[in-house]
Amino acid sequence: MQALPLLNCPRAVHAARALIADPERAAQQPLYVRTMAWQIARDRACRDHVRYHLSHLPEGA
Repeated sequence: MQALPLLNCPRAVHAARALIADPERAAQQPLYVRTMAWQIARDRACRDHVRYHLSHLPEGA
């Protein structure tokens, strides 16, 4: 069994997005793998969203 990927690792985010984009491959994976892929993609989108909206604040605010 492979170790779980780091949630903020760019390779893990890319792999999660690729799995979500390919429904045939996703259907062959267990539910927990599909759930983890959605969570990784969602968390990455949330981080990008927060970073964009807080970018106007001074450093350390």
